[in-house]
Amino acid sequence: MNNILKSVRPVMSMDAAHMKSCWKGTIYLAVVKTAMDEILPVAMSIQRDNEDREGWTYFLKYLRRACPVLMAQ
Repeated sequence: MNNILKSVRPVMSMDAAHMKSCWKGTIYLAVVKTAMDEILPVAMSIQRDNEDREGWTYFLKYLRRACPVLMAQ
């Protein structure tokens, strides 16, 4: 995956959404756009609590660890 990520556009979109069904919690998502205008999901995390600073810190910590090539750009 890191080889693919070397050629994506240098912008990452991140968002969180609340899940209100029987699966209560928050889903965090990070995506990038390829040179062919395709959307490539990079990371996803589902957490029990509401969206907060602690949730974003956890998500970004593991995103950086999983995809170091993204942080080098």
